[in-house]
Amino acid sequence: MDVEQILKNVDIDNSGRIDYNEFIAATINNEKLINEQKLKTSFDFFDHDKSGQITTEELKAILKLSSFEEAENIIAEVDANKDGEICFEEFKSMMKGIAEAT
Repeated sequence: MDVEQILKNVDIDNSGRIDYNEFIAATINNEKLINEQKLKTSFDFFDHDKSGQITTEELKAILKLSSFEEAENIIAEVDANKDGEICFEEFKSMMKGIAEAT
C-alpha cells in the first residue's frame, strides 16, 4: 500500500486533510493497543526533516493548521521537557495516554 492510499484511508471525513483526531484514530488498532513500530512510523511521518523531534513547523504543515499558535498549543500539551518540540518518547507517552483513555 502506498502513502497516498494510506492517507486516503486515514482521512475519514474525506476533507482532503488529516486532522488530529483522524491521526489518533489511525494509530490505535481495534484492540486499542499501540505497538512500537506503529508509533515509530507515525512519529516519522510528522518528523519530516528526520531530526528526531517534531517541530511546530512540521506539526502545522502536516495537520494543516491555520496558525503556529495551534501547533504550539498541541506541542505544549505533550512537551514534557519543555524544549518546544516533541521527541519520540513524548510522542509515545501521548499516544499511550490517549489509548488508555479510550
